[in-house]
Amino acid sequence: MYNKITVGAVGAGDPAPIKVSTEVFEGYGECVKMSNGTVELFVTKEVGPRVICYRYVGGKNIFGTLKKGEGDIKTELGTWEAFGGHRFWHAPELTGTYAPDSNPVEFDMVGRSTARFICDCKEITGIRKEMYVRLDKTGSCVTVTHTLTNKGLLPVTVAPWGITIMESDGTAIIPQEPYAKHSENVLPVRPMVMWAFTNLSDERFKIGKRYVRLSCDSSLKEPQKFGVTDTLGWAAYAKGSRLFVKRFGYDKSYNYPDYGCNVEVYTAGRMLELETLGQLEMLKPGESATHVEHWYLFNDIELGSTEESIAKKLLPIIHKTDK
Repeated sequence: MYNKITVGAVGAGDPAPIKVSTEVFEGYGECVKMSNGTVELFVTKEVGPRVICYRYVGGKNIFGTLKKGEGDIKTELGTWEAFGGHRFWHAPELTGTYAPDSNPVEFDMVGRSTARFICDCKEITGIRKEMYVRLDKTGSCVTVTHTLTNKGLLPVTVAPWGITIMESDGTAIIPQEPYAKHSENVLPVRPMVMWAFTNLSDERFKIGKRYVRLSCDSSLKEPQKFGVTDTLGWAAYAKGSRLFVKRFGYDKSYNYPDYGCNVEVYTAGRMLELETLGQLEMLKPGESATHVEHWYLFNDIELGSTEESIAKKLLPIIHKTDK
């Protein structure tokens, strides 16, 4: 089980500074650029925040970006704009989840390798969102800490929710629990959760003994979604020879949203969202909840199309990230 939790060390003991600058990124206005010479990130300051780009220096963005108006949702609170990249929501998915976050965010540095972004939506929802983005000194590891704080007058029940829109036409890979024969284990090992629009006969699904895979196909507009309890602490997305891995903790004592989901995958058209969720808990005024993701990026990884070929290439990589 993956237990690399570093939230208590945000900004503390950073071994060396990384390069941080302010640059305009591809129509998203002024962004904070973070680079360690191997990978680079762009995080929006004028909206969101969104980690709008994650890539090797000089390489392609593994995150998906959306055109103006694409993915927007109109609610009684106003128009929520999707933008793309990685965002910070809160579950359960109700009207307040879609509180517009199209205004500039607060930004500062915490230590030498961690940037903090604050979306102060408390006037709408009573909840303040803080996203800490820390880049390792070397390699591709990024630690994203999502913190919700109840700034209202009454208790609220919420869970932090990290949602990443991936580059289109790749495949999300979610691990199954270790396979065992009926004679070895007759008890259930985890839930797999469906939505009213989930269709497991859709050609984008591939469900096997080792993995559940859901692919993004730009030509298929009908949405699909599923969720699981992922006790193994990882989820991945493959696009060509590039691989993105999320690592996260799991605690069996936690009350996860959506019938126990800590991982969910959604796709429609050219959009695929790779999502992780923290504990659903009641926050009294002034209390906070935190959820941590660790990201890794790899090039020149040919997984193949079978479960055996995927396991052969992917599992050694997962083990390398299991610190």
